[in-house]
Amino acid sequence: MNNPTLNYGKLVRTSWDIVKKHPYLWILGILAGSGGGGTGYNFSDYSNKNMSGSKSTTFNSVKHWFGEVAGASTDKWQQYADTGIITTFVVIMLIVVILFMIIAVIFRGGLIRSVVNISKGIEGNFSKAWHLGLETWRPLFWLHIILLLVVMAAIMPIVVLIVLATISLTAKVIAIIGGVIWVILLLLFMLAIGLIFPFTERILVLEQLSPIESVTHGIDFFKKHWKEGLTIYALNIGLSCLYLIFIVLAILALAVPIVLIYFVFHTISAPVGVVIVSLLILAALILLVVVQGFFGAFTSTIYTGAYVALNTHFKS
Repeated sequence: MNNPTLNYGKLVRTSWDIVKKHPYLWILGILAGSGGGGTGYNFSDYSNKNMSGSKSTTFNSVKHWFGEVAGASTDKWQQYADTGIITTFVVIMLIVVILFMIIAVIFRGGLIRSVVNISKGIEGNFSKAWHLGLETWRPLFWLHIILLLVVMAAIMPIVVLIVLATISLTAKVIAIIGGVIWVILLLLFMLAIGLIFPFTERILVLEQLSPIESVTHGIDFFKKHWKEGLTIYALNIGLSCLYLIFIVLAILALAVPIVLIYFVFHTISAPVGVVIVSLLILAALILLVVVQGFFGAFTSTIYTGAYVALNTHFKS
Protein backbone atom coordinates (compact mmCIF):
# COMPACT_ATOMS: atom_id res chain seq x y z
CA MET A 1 0.00 0.00 0.00
CA ASN A 2 1.39 3.43 -0.91
CA ASN A 3 2.08 5.81 1.93
CA PRO A 4 0.04 9.02 1.75
CA THR A 5 2.05 12.13 0.97
CA LEU A 6 1.52 15.75 1.93
CA ASN A 7 1.12 18.75 -0.33
CA TYR A 8 2.57 21.31 2.08
CA GLY A 9 1.52 24.33 0.08
CA LYS A 10 -2.07 23.09 -0.05
CA LEU A 11 -1.92 22.18 3.65
CA VAL A 12 -0.90 25.72 4.63
CA ARG A 13 -3.45 27.38 2.32
CA THR A 14 -6.27 25.14 3.48
CA SER A 15 -5.39 25.69 7.14
CA TRP A 16 -5.27 29.46 6.59
CA ASP A 17 -8.65 29.46 4.84
CA ILE A 18 -10.29 27.34 7.54
CA VAL A 19 -9.10 29.59 10.35
CA LYS A 20 -9.79 32.82 8.44
CA LYS A 21 -13.38 31.84 7.69
CA HIS A 22 -14.20 30.65 11.22
CA PRO A 23 -13.41 33.37 13.78
CA TYR A 24 -14.59 31.21 16.68
CA LEU A 25 -11.43 29.15 16.08
CA TRP A 26 -9.41 32.24 17.04
CA ILE A 27 -11.03 32.22 20.48
CA LEU A 28 -10.32 28.51 20.77
CA GLY A 29 -6.70 29.25 19.87
CA ILE A 30 -6.48 31.79 22.70
CA LEU A 31 -8.10 29.57 25.33
CA ALA A 32 -6.29 26.41 24.20
CA GLY A 33 -2.91 28.08 24.51
CA SER A 34 -1.97 26.73 21.07
CA GLY A 35 1.36 27.95 19.77
CA GLY A 36 2.37 29.43 23.14
CA GLY A 37 3.50 28.60 26.63
CA GLY A 38 4.71 29.96 29.90
CA THR A 39 2.95 31.84 32.63
CA GLY A 40 3.25 35.26 31.02
CA TYR A 41 4.13 36.88 34.34
CA ASN A 42 7.04 39.26 34.50
CA PHE A 43 8.95 39.29 37.77
CA SER A 44 11.86 41.37 36.49
CA ASP A 45 10.75 44.56 38.23
CA TYR A 46 10.26 42.74 41.52
CA SER A 47 13.66 41.07 41.16
CA ASN A 48 15.40 44.37 40.40
CA LYS A 49 13.94 45.91 43.53
CA ASN A 50 15.18 42.97 45.59
CA MET A 51 18.73 43.42 44.28
CA SER A 52 19.26 46.35 46.60
CA GLY A 53 18.28 44.41 49.72
CA SER A 54 18.38 40.92 51.13
CA LYS A 55 15.66 38.36 50.55
CA SER A 56 15.17 37.96 54.28
CA THR A 57 14.48 41.66 54.70
CA THR A 58 11.85 41.60 51.97
CA PHE A 59 10.22 38.46 53.35
CA ASN A 60 10.17 39.93 56.87
CA SER A 61 8.46 43.06 55.57
CA VAL A 62 5.82 40.91 53.89
CA LYS A 63 5.26 38.98 57.10
CA HIS A 64 5.02 42.23 59.04
CA TRP A 65 2.40 43.54 56.60
CA PHE A 66 0.38 40.34 56.90
CA GLY A 67 0.71 40.57 60.67
CA GLU A 68 -0.75 44.07 60.68
CA VAL A 69 -3.62 42.99 58.44
CA ALA A 70 -4.39 39.99 60.67
CA GLY A 71 -4.13 42.11 63.79
CA ALA A 72 -1.22 40.04 65.08
CA SER A 73 2.30 40.99 66.04
CA THR A 74 5.25 40.07 63.86
CA ASP A 75 6.43 37.57 66.48
CA LYS A 76 3.07 35.83 66.54
CA TRP A 77 2.91 35.89 62.76
CA GLN A 78 6.25 34.09 62.65
CA GLN A 79 4.64 31.04 64.29
CA TYR A 80 2.24 30.27 61.46
CA ALA A 81 3.34 32.28 58.39
CA ASP A 82 5.58 29.62 56.85
CA THR A 83 3.07 26.80 57.32
CA GLY A 84 -0.40 28.34 57.21
CA ILE A 85 -0.43 31.23 54.76
CA ILE A 86 2.30 29.93 52.46
CA THR A 87 0.74 26.47 52.29
CA THR A 88 -2.67 27.99 51.56
CA PHE A 89 -1.15 30.19 48.86
CA VAL A 90 0.58 27.21 47.24
CA VAL A 91 -2.62 25.15 47.33
CA ILE A 92 -4.64 27.99 45.80
CA MET A 93 -2.05 28.52 43.07
CA LEU A 94 -1.99 24.78 42.36
CA ILE A 95 -5.79 24.71 42.05
CA VAL A 96 -5.69 27.73 39.71
CA VAL A 97 -3.03 26.08 37.54
CA ILE A 98 -5.03 22.83 37.36
CA LEU A 99 -8.20 24.76 36.42
CA PHE A 100 -6.34 26.59 33.65
CA MET A 101 -4.92 23.28 32.42
CA ILE A 102 -8.39 21.74 32.32
CA ILE A 103 -9.80 24.72 30.41
CA ALA A 104 -6.86 24.60 27.99
CA VAL A 105 -7.21 20.86 27.23
CA ILE A 106 -10.96 21.21 26.74
CA PHE A 107 -10.44 23.84 24.07
CA ARG A 108 -7.44 22.03 22.56
CA GLY A 109 -9.62 18.98 22.00
CA GLY A 110 -12.48 21.16 20.78
CA LEU A 111 -10.18 22.96 18.34
CA ILE A 112 -8.79 19.73 16.90
CA ARG A 113 -12.20 18.10 16.43
CA SER A 114 -13.78 21.31 15.09
CA VAL A 115 -11.12 21.56 12.38
CA VAL A 116 -11.72 17.94 11.35
CA ASN A 117 -15.47 18.55 11.19
CA ILE A 118 -15.01 21.70 9.11
CA SER A 119 -12.76 19.81 6.68
CA LYS A 120 -15.62 17.30 6.29
CA GLY A 121 -18.12 20.08 5.59
CA ILE A 122 -19.67 20.00 9.06
CA GLU A 123 -19.96 23.55 10.35
CA GLY A 124 -19.58 24.30 14.04
CA ASN A 125 -19.48 27.10 16.56
CA PHE A 126 -17.94 27.92 19.92
CA SER A 127 -20.59 26.04 21.88
CA LYS A 128 -20.21 22.89 19.79
CA ALA A 129 -16.42 23.09 20.15
CA TRP A 130 -16.82 23.29 23.92
CA HIS A 131 -18.97 20.15 23.98
CA LEU A 132 -16.56 18.34 21.64
CA GLY A 133 -13.71 19.22 23.97
CA LEU A 134 -15.60 17.95 26.99
CA GLU A 135 -15.70 14.47 25.46
CA THR A 136 -11.93 13.99 25.59
CA TRP A 137 -10.68 16.40 28.25
CA ARG A 138 -9.95 13.79 30.93
CA PRO A 139 -7.52 11.59 28.95
CA LEU A 140 -6.03 14.68 27.32
CA PHE A 141 -5.52 16.25 30.75
CA TRP A 142 -3.74 13.13 32.01
CA LEU A 143 -1.63 13.05 28.86
CA HIS A 144 -0.41 16.54 29.69
CA ILE A 145 0.19 15.54 33.32
CA ILE A 146 2.28 12.58 32.13
CA LEU A 147 4.25 14.91 29.86
CA LEU A 148 4.82 17.31 32.75
CA LEU A 149 6.01 14.56 35.08
CA VAL A 150 8.34 13.13 32.42
CA VAL A 151 9.88 16.55 31.77
CA MET A 152 10.31 17.17 35.50
CA ALA A 153 11.97 13.75 35.90
CA ALA A 154 14.30 14.59 33.01
CA ILE A 155 15.30 17.88 34.68
CA MET A 156 15.91 16.36 38.15
CA PRO A 157 19.43 15.00 37.32
CA ILE A 158 20.54 18.58 36.68
CA VAL A 159 19.51 19.47 40.25
CA VAL A 160 21.46 16.45 41.54
CA LEU A 161 24.54 17.51 39.55
CA ILE A 162 24.29 21.06 40.94
CA VAL A 163 24.28 19.66 44.48
CA LEU A 164 27.16 17.34 43.58
CA ALA A 165 29.20 20.31 42.37
CA THR A 166 29.22 21.78 45.88
CA ILE A 167 30.91 18.76 47.50
CA SER A 168 34.47 19.01 46.19
CA LEU A 169 36.58 20.15 43.25
CA THR A 170 36.63 16.67 41.74
CA ALA A 171 32.88 16.36 42.16
CA LYS A 172 32.49 19.79 40.56
CA VAL A 173 34.44 18.72 37.46
CA ILE A 174 32.39 15.52 37.21
CA ALA A 175 29.20 17.51 37.66
CA ILE A 176 30.15 19.98 34.93
CA ILE A 177 30.99 17.23 32.43
CA GLY A 178 27.90 15.26 33.37
CA GLY A 179 25.80 18.41 33.23
CA VAL A 180 26.93 19.27 29.70
CA ILE A 181 26.22 15.73 28.49
CA TRP A 182 22.83 15.64 30.22
CA VAL A 183 21.81 19.05 28.86
CA ILE A 184 22.59 17.86 25.33
CA LEU A 185 20.55 14.70 25.92
CA LEU A 186 17.76 16.78 27.47
CA LEU A 187 17.62 19.08 24.44
CA LEU A 188 17.40 16.07 22.13
CA PHE A 189 14.68 14.63 24.35
CA MET A 190 12.71 17.90 24.24
CA LEU A 191 13.12 17.95 20.46
CA ALA A 192 11.67 14.44 20.30
CA ILE A 193 8.72 15.54 22.43
CA GLY A 194 8.16 18.56 20.18
CA LEU A 195 8.11 16.30 17.13
CA ILE A 196 5.88 13.54 18.50
CA PHE A 197 3.56 15.15 21.05
CA PRO A 198 1.39 17.19 18.60
CA PHE A 199 0.50 13.98 16.77
CA THR A 200 0.00 12.15 20.07
CA GLU A 201 -2.61 14.74 21.06
CA ARG A 202 -4.48 14.27 17.81
CA ILE A 203 -4.36 10.50 18.08
CA LEU A 204 -5.89 10.73 21.56
CA VAL A 205 -8.59 13.21 20.57
CA LEU A 206 -9.55 11.75 17.19
CA GLU A 207 -9.05 8.05 17.90
CA GLN A 208 -10.27 8.45 21.51
CA LEU A 209 -7.50 6.28 22.95
CA SER A 210 -6.07 6.26 26.47
CA PRO A 211 -3.04 8.44 27.26
CA ILE A 212 -0.62 5.48 27.25
CA GLU A 213 -2.05 4.06 24.03
CA SER A 214 -1.83 7.51 22.46
CA VAL A 215 1.86 7.79 23.36
CA THR A 216 2.70 4.40 21.84
CA HIS A 217 0.61 5.11 18.73
CA GLY A 218 2.18 8.58 18.48
CA ILE A 219 5.69 7.10 18.50
CA ASP A 220 4.70 4.52 15.88
CA PHE A 221 3.04 7.23 13.78
CA PHE A 222 6.17 9.38 13.82
CA LYS A 223 8.38 6.39 12.95
CA LYS A 224 6.21 5.81 9.90
CA HIS A 225 5.96 9.48 8.87
CA TRP A 226 9.17 10.95 10.29
CA LYS A 227 9.99 12.89 7.12
CA GLU A 228 6.61 14.61 7.11
CA GLY A 229 6.86 15.15 10.88
CA LEU A 230 10.24 16.85 10.57
CA THR A 231 9.00 18.99 7.68
CA ILE A 232 5.89 20.11 9.58
CA TYR A 233 8.03 20.88 12.63
CA ALA A 234 10.45 22.96 10.53
CA LEU A 235 7.51 24.65 8.81
CA ASN A 236 6.04 25.67 12.16
CA ILE A 237 9.40 27.02 13.31
CA GLY A 238 9.61 29.12 10.15
CA LEU A 239 6.06 30.38 10.59
CA SER A 240 6.77 31.17 14.24
CA CYS A 241 9.81 33.25 13.25
CA LEU A 242 7.73 35.18 10.73
CA TYR A 243 5.02 35.64 13.35
CA LEU A 244 7.55 36.95 15.87
CA ILE A 245 8.86 39.47 13.34
CA PHE A 246 5.29 40.53 12.57
CA ILE A 247 4.50 41.01 16.28
CA VAL A 248 7.62 43.13 16.85
CA LEU A 249 6.78 45.32 13.85
CA ALA A 250 3.14 45.56 14.94
CA ILE A 251 4.14 46.64 18.45
CA LEU A 252 6.42 49.32 17.03
CA ALA A 253 3.73 50.46 14.60
CA LEU A 254 1.20 50.73 17.42
CA ALA A 255 3.59 52.29 19.93
CA VAL A 256 4.61 55.28 17.79
CA PRO A 257 1.09 56.74 17.24
CA ILE A 258 0.12 55.99 20.85
CA VAL A 259 3.12 57.97 22.13
CA LEU A 260 2.36 60.85 19.73
CA ILE A 261 -1.29 60.91 20.78
CA TYR A 262 -0.24 60.92 24.43
CA PHE A 263 1.98 63.99 23.99
CA VAL A 264 -0.68 65.81 21.96
CA PHE A 265 -3.41 65.27 24.55
CA HIS A 266 -1.01 65.68 27.47
CA THR A 267 -0.35 69.27 26.44
CA ILE A 268 -4.12 69.93 26.36
CA SER A 269 -5.25 67.93 29.37
CA ALA A 270 -3.09 65.40 31.20
CA PRO A 271 -5.99 63.31 32.62
CA VAL A 272 -7.68 63.12 29.21
CA GLY A 273 -4.39 62.08 27.63
CA VAL A 274 -3.88 59.32 30.18
CA VAL A 275 -7.41 57.99 29.66
CA ILE A 276 -7.17 58.02 25.86
CA VAL A 277 -3.74 56.39 25.83
CA SER A 278 -4.89 53.76 28.34
CA LEU A 279 -7.83 52.89 26.10
CA LEU A 280 -5.55 52.72 23.05
CA ILE A 281 -3.12 50.44 24.88
CA LEU A 282 -5.99 48.20 25.98
CA ALA A 283 -7.27 48.04 22.39
CA ALA A 284 -3.76 47.23 21.13
CA LEU A 285 -3.38 44.43 23.70
CA ILE A 286 -6.75 42.95 22.74
CA LEU A 287 -5.73 43.10 19.09
CA LEU A 288 -2.45 41.29 19.82
CA VAL A 289 -4.28 38.60 21.82
CA VAL A 290 -6.67 38.05 18.91
CA VAL A 291 -3.74 37.78 16.50
CA GLN A 292 -2.11 35.27 18.85
CA GLY A 293 -5.34 33.27 18.90
CA PHE A 294 -5.47 33.29 15.10
CA PHE A 295 -1.87 32.14 14.80
CA GLY A 296 -2.33 29.47 17.48
CA ALA A 297 -5.40 28.10 15.70
CA PHE A 298 -3.54 28.27 12.38
CA THR A 299 -0.53 26.22 13.53
CA SER A 300 -2.81 23.77 15.33
CA THR A 301 -4.86 23.35 12.15
CA ILE A 302 -1.70 22.62 10.16
CA TYR A 303 -0.86 19.73 12.50
CA THR A 304 -4.45 18.48 12.46
CA GLY A 305 -4.61 18.66 8.66
CA ALA A 306 -1.29 16.85 8.38
CA TYR A 307 -2.43 14.07 10.70
CA VAL A 308 -5.73 13.62 8.86
CA ALA A 309 -4.00 13.64 5.46
CA LEU A 310 -1.55 10.95 6.57
CA ASN A 311 -4.30 8.69 7.90
CA THR A 312 -6.55 6.92 5.40
CA HIS A 313 -8.80 6.21 8.40
CA PHE A 314 -10.12 9.78 8.15
CA LYS A 315 -10.39 9.93 4.38
CA SER A 316 -13.88 9.68 2.95
